[in-house]
Amino acid sequence: LTTLKTIFDLSTNSFSQILVYNFLKSGYYELHLRRCMREYRKRMKTALKALKEYLPSEVASWSEPLGGYTIWIKMSEAFNETSPEEYLLKFGVLVADGSRFYITQPKEKHFRLSISGCNESVIAEGVKRIGKALNNSGG
Repeated sequence: LTTLKTIFDLSTNSFSQILVYNFLKSGYYELHLRRCMREYRKRMKTALKALKEYLPSEVASWSEPLGGYTIWIKMSEAFNETSPEEYLLKFGVLVADGSRFYITQPKEKHFRLSISGCNESVIAEGVKRIGKALNNSGG
């Protein structure tokens, strides 16, 4: 029993490995990836449409990503709040402060918006709240 326990503690359990192997071998993984990509494309389209509708260019700017599941939004120079992340959280929207992704503090304030974990209605509502928040910030 000690030998068996050591084998299972030092590596992934064999049963899980067999399940994953069969999942991959059967072609279900490729099907899963196609479904995910289709869903993420719909979410990204929803987010970009909502950004165009709710975020005036004088408040913030962004560009359509060439891939991935995030959109970088740059704040206008008039945005005077300390952290976009803290400020937007007050409006019920969770974003990642852009300054976290740099070694040195960037001059512009910006944030990263991820569309991967929310459905289309939540994305649209979140972007609407971002627009309201940024319009209220004085920017």
